[in-house]
Amino acid sequence: GATWYNVGSGPRASLRGVDFADTTHGWAVGDGGAIIATTDGGATWSAQASGTTQQLNSVACSDTSRCWAVGNSGAIVATSDGGFTWAPQTSGLTTNLHDVWFVSATSGWAVGAGGRILRPANGGLVWLPQTSGLTYDINSVHFVDANNGWAVGYYYAYRTSNGGATWSTYYLSTVGLYTYYGVFAHSATSATIVGQSGRIGYTSTSGTTWSVRTSGTTNYLYDVVFFDANRGAVIGQYGTALNTANVGATWVDRRVPVTPRNLRAIKAVSPTTAWAVGAAGAVYATTDAGA
Repeated sequence: GATWYNVGSGPRASLRGVDFADTTHGWAVGDGGAIIATTDGGATWSAQASGTTQQLNSVACSDTSRCWAVGNSGAIVATSDGGFTWAPQTSGLTTNLHDVWFVSATSGWAVGAGGRILRPANGGLVWLPQTSGLTYDINSVHFVDANNGWAVGYYYAYRTSNGGATWSTYYLSTVGLYTYYGVFAHSATSATIVGQSGRIGYTSTSGTTWSVRTSGTTNYLYDVVFFDANRGAVIGQYGTALNTANVGATWVDRRVPVTPRNLRAIKAVSPTTAWAVGAAGAVYATTDAGA
């Protein structure tokens, strides 16, 4: 397998977030409150009623029953029955939420405009603010465990080692003062970030120093995932798909054929398989770690 193949999604709404609880149960979310789900490893997808018309930007699942989706105007919806029903939760915000990540049913984070970071309480019935230290937009968040996580956005990266109680901020001048849309936390001390104009950055020093990775493109890069310690994939504008086998030291163009669609989010479900979603209901899969 050296290709990506289109498995379709049904709805034509642009999709902006995707997550899988295991290799067979997955959800994608997008414009107009769209939520689609699969229970057969992506062979078929069906629509679920989110109860909102807000644009949903990200979804995260702690298991096959419990998922959360976040979106514009502070929207948060959650399910505890695998998506048969979705109910609103209170964020306390009217600004947009861009990403959500859960490491367990009780440990999760949502990030968004104006440096907002939220942490759920009472199973997400209430979301409480954390202090990022800045008011710049935060677009992506990724935790390796309940304590150690990374976030990235406009000009800055953020790191926490205490579950988000405090965050360290890192000015990304050595990578480039751009907007960054995706972060992957390799460990408590290392992360890869991707963003505007083909920018890819990497740190292995807890964020104190960053190195530029050559992407070979100026297209916007929206998300990044790693399958193991070495192999990873990046997706982005106009069907851009990049692959690495050496922790991002070099990236190879694996552009998705026959589609100019923007790809917005990617999720790995095994050491070889990942799902990417994007504009006009696009759903793509790779079964060879993005090669």
